[in-house]
Amino acid sequence: MGFLTSLRVSSVAWVLLPTLVVSWVMTEDRTRFAVEGYGAAAANSALEALFVPAAACAGCAAWEAWRLRRAGIWRLPHGRGRYAVAANALAPVALLGAAGLLTSLASAWVELRAVPDLAGVPMLLTGVLVLVSHSAVGFLLGSLLPGLLSAPLMLLASYLWMGMPATMEPPLRYLNGLPTGSVQVTETFAVGSWAAPGLLALGLVAGTMAAVAPLLRQVAVRVLAAAGCVTAAALGAYAIVADWEYEPRTVPRAFTPVCAGEAPAVCVPPEYRAALPGAREAADEVIPLLAAAGFTVPERIVMQSDRAPLPENSWLFYSDPTLTEGQHRESIAFSPLPWHPPCSFATTTDWDLESTARAWLWLTAGEPETFNRHDEHLRAAEEIRALPVAEQQEWFRSIEEPLTVCRPEVL
Repeated sequence: MGFLTSLRVSSVAWVLLPTLVVSWVMTEDRTRFAVEGYGAAAANSALEALFVPAAACAGCAAWEAWRLRRAGIWRLPHGRGRYAVAANALAPVALLGAAGLLTSLASAWVELRAVPDLAGVPMLLTGVLVLVSHSAVGFLLGSLLPGLLSAPLMLLASYLWMGMPATMEPPLRYLNGLPTGSVQVTETFAVGSWAAPGLLALGLVAGTMAAVAPLLRQVAVRVLAAAGCVTAAALGAYAIVADWEYEPRTVPRAFTPVCAGEAPAVCVPPEYRAALPGAREAADEVIPLLAAAGFTVPERIVMQSDRAPLPENSWLFYSDPTLTEGQHRESIAFSPLPWHPPCSFATTTDWDLESTARAWLWLTAGEPETFNRHDEHLRAAEEIRALPVAEQQEWFRSIEEPLTVCRPEVL
């Protein structure tokens, strides 16, 4: 049967348009939290809507398998093998999955003006594997149960598997292939973010193929082979993310920053180029005040991942094209705070000490006494500012080490 004929008589013809529309809308909604112009963010936003084509593919695959079973195809003598027959029936389902994913990518491109970069390719490949695995499992279930039962059952199971783990304890939340967070412009997801769900998806596909393998004539052998493939893949995927916490692992992104001015130069990722004028203006106002308070002016004030080592003679700050003038001044004012890797879950730095330090920097940068902290921190900062400049600097140097030490968080 030709592809167009298969598509015309397939259940895919009924769900194709709704799947594309929902994929577009869901991706458009996810891009609200993404970085415009960042390719990895476009891939991430598209994959956040992956549950739509995955569920549609699973349901349609189950229905097509039931149609073949009802027609007695597997009992008829034919020149093609089972895999070829299944591939012909699943070709429209493959079109459905590909069209859904491409629609999500198109929606992300329209909203973010970005196409996936090299960092997004592994994520998208994992998305393809997830779609294939849902289709394979749906086809297997449809070969065993009536279509009126297997199709809605797979539709529901696929939707729940893609949606529920994000509300569960780690590491289950990292195994379904649906991103659990938005990728930041200074970071990319760690390898395990796509390797774990990709491995599980491969195991499900291999298990499905083993379950219907014509060379394995005994049912018990096929069941054991299928169970072995799925179990091995599941254990391997679990091992990759077993020690992950509630936030997905990320690694610093390598990029060439764009900078403005000097003494110090203010540098941001290329996607945040529009934020440079505001950051530069804030630095011109705040840095002289910090220098007057005894700080040695660095060579650069940079925006980068807080997981990456800070270059020598640099301060770390945050910028964003949406920041106001006051927010940029605040970010520059806090840039002398000592750099340290983020604390793990349930640990934190000395919050009271850090709040006092931020209040002191806020006042030192010439801001009014409306600092967004508790009154006791503001009062402590005012008392420190009453000291001579040398003593204020001595106090700041004395707290640098405690601000870099993580300790158990007291709730």
